[in-house]
Amino acid sequence: MRTYLAEHPPLSTMFGSVPVVGSVCFLSVAEAVSRLARWRTEQTLASQLAGRGQICLVELQGPFQIHDPLRPLGRVAPIASRLYLLFDAGDGSLLTWVPADQ
Repeated sequence: MRTYLAEHPPLSTMFGSVPVVGSVCFLSVAEAVSRLARWRTEQTLASQLAGRGQICLVELQGPFQIHDPLRPLGRVAPIASRLYLLFDAGDGSLLTWVPADQ
């Protein structure tokens, strides 16, 4: 997972560095939707994951931030304390990501 993050510059540059991997688990779509329902509506997430078999859910530990063009130079805006990446367990493609606050 750390290799994947390091090799995909948008992930590392968006968050300033390669984040810490918290947990990795394989779930059915229903389990993934249920686990993340607190931060993303179930209907939206279910439609994004429709037709998939197993999902690989990866928790990244933050805090995460983005550069905010509306703030003075060098300022950042916090977006979440954790970030979940959802991969198709079959082909390894990144399906979506969900920011999550504790």
